[in-house]
Amino acid sequence: MKKNTLNMAGALRSGVAMLAFLVTASLSGCERGCGDIEPTPDILPCETLVTVESASCASGAFQNQWLKLDNGEWLQPFENQTHITGIQPGQRYRIGYEVMKRDKRYDGQVVCLALPPAGKAIRILCMTPVDDTGAGCDTYVTARKVNCSVGAWQDTWLQLDNGRYLQPWHNGTGVAQLSEGARYKIGYSQMAKDSRYDNVVVCAAMPTDTMAWHPTVVSVNCLEAVTAAGATGK
Repeated sequence: MKKNTLNMAGALRSGVAMLAFLVTASLSGCERGCGDIEPTPDILPCETLVTVESASCASGAFQNQWLKLDNGEWLQPFENQTHITGIQPGQRYRIGYEVMKRDKRYDGQVVCLALPPAGKAIRILCMTPVDDTGAGCDTYVTARKVNCSVGAWQDTWLQLDNGRYLQPWHNGTGVAQLSEGARYKIGYSQMAKDSRYDNVVVCAAMPTDTMAWHPTVVSVNCLEAVTAAGATGK
């Protein structure tokens, strides 16, 4: 009788130990993975350089203002999680973003019937303006004639080495005239257009060079001519 009692007690202790093990294992498993936990998306750091450009027949978080990478690829801002509410063609930004699926949120935006450019829909997570001008005369440009245009040097604009155009709106250099095709080093800052050229009569056609359709409007603060040998002179 005593032996049977001891056997039953041992079995009971073994059963309790096994139950405790199973409960512990079950709890540990839930701590590790119970429930549907979505993985954290890969977020690109706020280091991607983009230029604002108007996209034809397009919609998005900034209407038809899309972003173009330096390699020419379009990005459609589909969701904006930054404090920036408006952007203008020609502006430069550093952004962080993630690619997302399009939904129907912009179905009500009225656009033309043609297809917009092919581009990835993105969620913008951070966005900071880029001041790529600098105060010193260290930006190389080439003077170009732009048909049907106005500016501080009439129809002569400045083209950066990457192909983008600067529309000189204010001339703070004292230089009265630029030579077509000549090279210069300038210092400049972005500015908003005002009414100073409203009475200048120009033709209504778009510039022949499509790169000049969305220039960056600037005040030119200093300008030095660049000679063939690389020397400069005011």
